[in-house]
Amino acid sequence: MTGWIAKRLNYYESTSGWAHMIEDQREDKEEALWLFFELLDEFRGISHEVIYSTDYLPHYKLDTSWRGHSRQKKVRGTFKAVPKPRPATLIIRKMILEESWYSLIALNEKNEILDIRTSLDLGNIYERGLSIYGIEFDKWK
Repeated sequence: MTGWIAKRLNYYESTSGWAHMIEDQREDKEEALWLFFELLDEFRGISHEVIYSTDYLPHYKLDTSWRGHSRQKKVRGTFKAVPKPRPATLIIRKMILEESWYSLIALNEKNEILDIRTSLDLGNIYERGLSIYGIEFDKWK
């Protein structure tokens, strides 16, 4: 959703996070909260179509060197990088907006989202699937 918020609010990138982008649009936090709910309703109304999916098999090579692979967890007053679990399923979803928008979503065995990557270019999504998750193009079904 962060990438969509950035595009919707005319930001070049989404590194500041969706909350900051929304707050930046309004003068006070209450107005920003109302804008959040308006945007959420709009996002929920967008058609999300799963176009490809694959089970994430144990032999696929997961790149653990990328920054998003771990989360910072506070342990005894310090922060420690804790790796995310391996996904169980990967899906590529197409959102129908003014132009097509694609997302690569990694889910665990409970269908909870571990990671989302978005792009206007489906080829870029396939490249992310290969570089991060080791999924070759022909493995998507």
